[in-house]
Amino acid sequence: MVSKRGCWGAALLLLMLAPVAGAQRSPQEMADILLTDVSAESATFALGTRIYSEEATDFRRRRFKMASTDLDLNVPIHMPNITDRILSFQVKVGMRDFGTPALLPNTISEFPDPLFDVGLGVTYKWNTPGHWKLGYNFSVMAPSDDPFDSKNDVRVGANLFARTPSGDRDEWLFYVHYLSTRDYLHDVPLPGAAYIWKPTPKYTFVIGAPLAMMDLRFNEKTYWKTSYLLLRKLSTEAGRNLTKEIVQFVGFDWDQQDYYRSSNKDLDDKLTYHEKRVTGGFRYTLSPGTSFELAGGYAFQRFWYEGLDYGDRHYNRLNIDDGGFAQARLNMAF
Repeated sequence: MVSKRGCWGAALLLLMLAPVAGAQRSPQEMADILLTDVSAESATFALGTRIYSEEATDFRRRRFKMASTDLDLNVPIHMPNITDRILSFQVKVGMRDFGTPALLPNTISEFPDPLFDVGLGVTYKWNTPGHWKLGYNFSVMAPSDDPFDSKNDVRVGANLFARTPSGDRDEWLFYVHYLSTRDYLHDVPLPGAAYIWKPTPKYTFVIGAPLAMMDLRFNEKTYWKTSYLLLRKLSTEAGRNLTKEIVQFVGFDWDQQDYYRSSNKDLDDKLTYHEKRVTGGFRYTLSPGTSFELAGGYAFQRFWYEGLDYGDRHYNRLNIDDGGFAQARLNMAF
């Protein structure tokens, strides 16, 4: 039996380790880390690509084209006869390919091509006899045109979290979130809290900050889910089952990605991309646990800049005209 003193001692030890650990790339990914139960952890594989139309930039009207590819792998380690804890590993590989003659305006530098986002992560979760659900996640990533070339292109962060029951279905969530490249409070562990409200088994609301979300299943065919992470990450999607195998969906995303440019002499500056996009498409269930997605949409308010945080968004800023995109994604769960 684990004592309360032992649980909180472990939590404090993990908190001291937080500054050397890893980060999430999206609000949904952070929600999966914090909210997925030990019993629900499964191996997952996802491979996606998005290709944008070629558009003009506002600097010398040079053309800009972009394609992105992302691979995500989660591997839980199920230990025999142990059901109250689980260890899982994450692998993430992303690449943005440009093939563009665009220049960064202030430094008149060639746009780096390609950009990578490569990293590893680990998550440990356990349930206590007192019905607390505790966990810790960390990862190390290198978003750069030359990954792991130096310690300066490494992004680190962590989540230390605890959930405790409140009534029959609800829970309280408490966590500490650290991210070395956050737009605000750099290198400061940020406390977070949320109330997980489940008025019915089909409705879930996570009310808090810096993460908030909702998942509504109106009936067997229709859903709406939204997740938000401070300050500029938002994802929402609504869909309807046309048949047992085919889902039609529409969505909106407000996204931000940071990279380090190896030729930049200011080692703290990041090359940051902002984008908003609307998406519509179809998701096909190929077999239990496996789906394939085809979609298209329109990306707008797109720009790159280079600096320490959003306050530097006018330096080396490269605005890109609005344009369309097409995307495909394969999801597998085992």
